[in-house]
Amino acid sequence: KSNNDDASAPLIAVLDGVQDPGNAGNIIRTADALGCSGVVCLEGTADIFADKVVRASMGSLFNIPVMTGINPEELRDVCQDNEVALIATAVDDAAVRHYLADYVSPCAIVFGNEGNGVSQKMLEEADQKVYIPMTGKAESLNVSAAAAILLYEAFRKRSIL
Repeated sequence: KSNNDDASAPLIAVLDGVQDPGNAGNIIRTADALGCSGVVCLEGTADIFADKVVRASMGSLFNIPVMTGINPEELRDVCQDNEVALIATAVDDAAVRHYLADYVSPCAIVFGNEGNGVSQKMLEEADQKVYIPMTGKAESLNVSAAAAILLYEAFRKRSIL
């Protein structure tokens, strides 16, 4: 439980109310491809065994541990008990640029609902909030695209140790 600063430290993708089956499956696939320890689907997330989720995951659903039906309090408690930092994607004054976060230590990165983002409850529980800087006119990124960017950044940081 000491400061585990190596590439084998837990890295968990958390889906917080991600409802589109394609997005859920794509995030699971990306988490698998980038070496995540697992995926946690909070209550309100798409059914991971729905046909579209399974297809979008391209089999990754069977390569990586996935937990479903977890509530925010359970996630917070498990993360605190195991010294896993909760990092939430957010657009607020407390958020820092995504590449400044510590992804090398044990962490769980929370990706929010397509329309509403990360839930207020998870934002309150987060140890850190991050955002992806953009210069174009788009208001936001698709959640699976944002997940790919953040999970790749974690992979990159862990790979250059």
